[in-house]
Amino acid sequence: MRPVLLCLAICLSVVCAGCEKSPEQREREQAEIDAKVAEKLRGERIAEARALSEEVSASKERAKLREEDIRREASEAFSKYEREWPKQEMGEIQDAATLEAAATRVRMLMSDPSSMEVRKSSFNGDKTAVCMEIDYKEPGFKVSGRQAVVTSGAVLVEPDKNNVAHKVFENSARDLGCDVALAAPSKGK
Repeated sequence: MRPVLLCLAICLSVVCAGCEKSPEQREREQAEIDAKVAEKLRGERIAEARALSEEVSASKERAKLREEDIRREASEAFSKYEREWPKQEMGEIQDAATLEAAATRVRMLMSDPSSMEVRKSSFNGDKTAVCMEIDYKEPGFKVSGRQAVVTSGAVLVEPDKNNVAHKVFENSARDLGCDVALAAPSKGK
């Protein structure tokens, strides 16, 4: 019971001590406490801002180092690639793939795609068109020695000489340089 009485006496003395202060004194003390708290918060915010700024700077530096490493590694990889795969061989492989893709586009127009054979194929002078000479079957007959022209936007197959569109095809092939390309020794099939 003594501890309860002691606790009660302490509480009563604290309450009475607060009663002795005037309202101005309590306001002044509260203002001092508020000022100290505000100063402490301001100091913490400044420290946080400084730490954040340092972290951002360090992050930028790490990113710069990573970027330099990536560039160096990429440069080494491309140098190794160029040493191991000569440009001429890669160009020939790409050209062969382009010629085969052009032949596939022509085959898609045929009524019997498996019957189409490519006699000659080559690029025009600007490498903007593939010119080829083909044989294929139509229902009931075989067609030999016809020209086909493949560009990025069109696939043209030479019509029969009696067809009105034949002259248009000849002009288009000549304008693209396929007459010269097919006259030269073929590089493809």
